[in-house]
Amino acid sequence: MSFLSSVVEGAIGELRELSRHRLYESDPQAWLSDVLGKRWYSKQLEIVEDFLRSPRIAVKSANGCGKSAVVADLITWQVAVSDPADTLCIVSAPTLSQIEKVIFAYLKVNKGAALTNGVVLPGRITETLAWKLDGEQGSEFLVFGKRPSDRDIVSSFQGTRKLRTMVFLDEAGGLPAEMFTAAEAVATGSYSRILAIDNPDRRGTEFHKIFTDKNISQDWDVYRDWE
Repeated sequence: MSFLSSVVEGAIGELRELSRHRLYESDPQAWLSDVLGKRWYSKQLEIVEDFLRSPRIAVKSANGCGKSAVVADLITWQVAVSDPADTLCIVSAPTLSQIEKVIFAYLKVNKGAALTNGVVLPGRITETLAWKLDGEQGSEFLVFGKRPSDRDIVSSFQGTRKLRTMVFLDEAGGLPAEMFTAAEAVATGSYSRILAIDNPDRRGTEFHKIFTDKNISQDWDVYRDWE
């Protein structure tokens, strides 16, 4: 192969890769299939499509329907396709155990599945509920899990925002109102999102109010049918 042919082939390869990356930015289902080798079923895909177009999504879901898995998939997709300098995913749940043994366990599985399919996702997942990208200037947080004490929720989230701050509240019915306040405080960028998922059967909780209080629900895209 001549030098010119090699250059042309390399340029074509770069263009193809750029085109594929642009596709993945707008089509997470294509990314999921190509990189992780799986597909969302119809209800999961509806949630993903809501996530793409709405800044505040509250999902009523039953147990065992894949809600935590789709949260981890969305986080992994964000890490894979977004500029790490602009994007941060924050995960919270009623207990650190839920974050560690469910969400971060899924994240580790996803990272391994990508590698099996020949795709190296950026950064490393630590044992301290964080996904970091190491660089010359130190570590850049891509994802972190946090469940601060109820007396320190809002202040503990201060200074943890980027242009694209994605807050994922799993088992959201067990979270206090201050957690939702903290989420709103950091999800202020144009492309930021809050996704809260659970079964709103605990009366009086902030998550229950999203489904029952019209003054609150008007600010959310409420999804009632994931069962």
